[in-house]
Amino acid sequence: MCRTKARVEPRAQALEQTLTPTPASKMVAQRQRSSSCSSRRHLAGSLMFLATTAFALLLPRSSPLSYGIVIDAGSTGSRVHVITYHAGALLQLDWSRTSSLKATPGLSSFAADPGSGGLSIAPLLEFARRHVPRDSWVHTEVRLMATAGVRLLDVTTAEAIMESCRELLRGSGFRFQDQWATMISGADEGIYAWVAANYALGTLGGARQDTTGIIELGGASIQITFATDKPMPPEFSHVFKFGDITYNLYSHSFLHLGQNVAYESLHDLLSTPLKSKECIYHDCRLGAAFVPDLEGKFLATENFYHTLKFFGLRSKSFLSDLMLAGEQFCHGDWSSNIKRKYRSFNKGELLLFCFSSVYIVALLHDTLKVPMDHKNIDVTNQIRGVPVDWALGAFIVQKN
Repeated sequence: MCRTKARVEPRAQALEQTLTPTPASKMVAQRQRSSSCSSRRHLAGSLMFLATTAFALLLPRSSPLSYGIVIDAGSTGSRVHVITYHAGALLQLDWSRTSSLKATPGLSSFAADPGSGGLSIAPLLEFARRHVPRDSWVHTEVRLMATAGVRLLDVTTAEAIMESCRELLRGSGFRFQDQWATMISGADEGIYAWVAANYALGTLGGARQDTTGIIELGGASIQITFATDKPMPPEFSHVFKFGDITYNLYSHSFLHLGQNVAYESLHDLLSTPLKSKECIYHDCRLGAAFVPDLEGKFLATENFYHTLKFFGLRSKSFLSDLMLAGEQFCHGDWSSNIKRKYRSFNKGELLLFCFSSVYIVALLHDTLKVPMDHKNIDVTNQIRGVPVDWALGAFIVQKN
């Protein structure tokens, strides 16, 4: 910066200097000094601008919002998840903007009229259109994944229902490919739920022993998934890699053992003699399937959660609490007291909760050998406001 040094001079001398002509050489020197100061000021300004611009470019900035759509076609209904995220090397889901909607009945209800199955997801696609900006539709992938309800159908009927859904998805306005509407295996469903849970817990990508296993009690099946370093039969072992970490997962789905299907089968089981089935594995606890000892902490989701909520129990309630609540409920006065207390439920729903209270204890304690006072199982459908939903896990895996 150039500065002019002020001088205090006698008035006469100042007047004389003012009236005395300035030599040409002196004027040239003054102009050169003025030009030099101006150049330095311009250079300093340019350097400041460049530094500010570079600093702004180096600051971390959020990438624009992107969207993904996953339709979970379950046994009792289909649910659409509109997922909002910031794309980049590290996937950042924006839970505050993520939304979902469920429609009933499930796709398996259209077994007698497979061609109409796709119509059941029309309200879900309309919901997605309202939650994704129109200029983002063409870039937004939509995927439909059918689970146990559709897996129970014969192959021809199931494929006809899926094709009906594909036809609707092709004209949805979103980005879609035919292979994005498919049935997923029960093991994959369990792995996706495990991913969602550990992503929400902040343990995905960490050490195996820090992860949490998951047990899902759905309507038509049960999924059990957890990380282990113990050897197991290859058909139950699944390798999953996230970032630089590789997990060896036990994941298996037990079809026909979901809450609703088991309840519907109860009458047949009571009236038909049971048949034994040979188990070729050392550990057989559910049918003839291999089930290793449960390791570490677990989350119990879906109908585990709905049952505990119905009975007003805490998420970490012991099985003994559920057994006591179930006994009092099932043995209560159904002609008056039960109906008055639970007016918003019909008798069929109340009977299902009675069954579920017994079924959960039989499943976890009698079959999986979970102690009645076990404290390492947390029953919940959300973690820190994040839904523990396999559909969200599927999205994370696809973007991994």
